[in-house]
Amino acid sequence: MYYYKFENGHCIVEIGGYKWMIDTGAPSFSFHNNITNVVIDGVTYKINLRPDYKATVEKTVGIPLAGIIGCDILSKTSFSMNAEGDFCFGLDYISTDNYIDVEIKTGVLEAKNNTILGNVNLNESIVKVLFDTGAYINYINSGLVNPSQYQNQDYELIDYDFVGNVIFSKKHLTIGKLGKKAYKILFGIPKDSYSSPMRNMNALGCGAVIGLYNFEFNSPIFFECFGIDYKNKKLYISW
Repeated sequence: MYYYKFENGHCIVEIGGYKWMIDTGAPSFSFHNNITNVVIDGVTYKINLRPDYKATVEKTVGIPLAGIIGCDILSKTSFSMNAEGDFCFGLDYISTDNYIDVEIKTGVLEAKNNTILGNVNLNESIVKVLFDTGAYINYINSGLVNPSQYQNQDYELIDYDFVGNVIFSKKHLTIGKLGKKAYKILFGIPKDSYSSPMRNMNALGCGAVIGLYNFEFNSPIFFECFGIDYKNKKLYISW
């Protein structure tokens, strides 16, 4: 078992004496030349070097990091986290009574690895979404939203991509359903069609991105714990 903290809206887990960001929407990489693999629960995973991302990612997160544990490693196992701060590779510490079927798919992303896709009921329509723990906010394609749904149009949500581009998004509130639980969710609409959220959505044929806001335990969705089971292609949640 490992332990995690939310740092500036990002999930940080200490592994091997180093702090790593957990990002289901990105590949794994290290910022340090002396870290070319990471050992998780006795299994060694090779990891690529990307020191050019160090300044941008650490500025966004606000703390020094060893790198990112991404979808290429996470897709080889299952993982779960609970409200007490436990992060487990495996589903030993999670209730599997509630689950949502998800699709594990290889997409033409910057990650070029397995990504986590699922369906969410938004405005009476089923929308394919990318579950991305590395996204600070949620995103939606503007074509899925009626102008009457916009809230606080002059307020902007701000996020960053891995090459330091600032992503500005309009804010609005819409209704969705995830599993058996109804909830309200806040989406941003990227202004820039070339920003990484839009590129990812277009590459995967998704209409939205569910970011880390919804994985925090003060969020409307995950009150106690959640887990992602790649083998059985399910997203487990517990209320």
